[in-house]
Amino acid sequence: VPNNLTIFGIAVGTLPGSPEPMVFAYNSKGQIVVTDAVGRQEWISTDGYGSVAAQLSAKRHADPGESDIVYVHGRIDVLDVDNDGISELVVLRNDDMSGSVFSRMRLFKQGRLEILKPDQLGMATRWRTRDLTKYISDFAVDDLDGDGLPEIALALVQEGKSVIGGGRSNVYIFKLDVTPAATQ
Repeated sequence: VPNNLTIFGIAVGTLPGSPEPMVFAYNSKGQIVVTDAVGRQEWISTDGYGSVAAQLSAKRHADPGESDIVYVHGRIDVLDVDNDGISELVVLRNDDMSGSVFSRMRLFKQGRLEILKPDQLGMATRWRTRDLTKYISDFAVDDLDGDGLPEIALALVQEGKSVIGGGRSNVYIFKLDVTPAATQ
């Protein structure tokens, strides 16, 4: 894994004009970073993606009772969802309300799933779900109903666990209505 990228939310795939596989991963700020096989950065997003509530406790201190919370990033899928021969990125985009004020906690207002397609300037949003209340914890893309067209199943956390009760999550399925874009 190239420096400053995480092993969580990493994918390998190809992009137009590049016969060699590329690495798609999140950096510590949640930006999507595209690198070649030797780690040279080819593109980086300006916005953050992939934030989820999943976390690990990392023991990085001499005091065994002290640990850091490390948040992991969500999935990145590299797929040709519109069957035009060009791979797209499927990524989560959850809006974290806590910002830098609460570094040990994430509070999500809403989330969405986006499909990013490469263009002359980098990556552009090609398709997205509407904004959904709370956050998306994970997703899968597949032909779920056997009609030959892909669907997206996503897990939406609508109430997190609390001291007084359990959480509530639902699975939603979206038909992917992405036909190949007109040549520009």
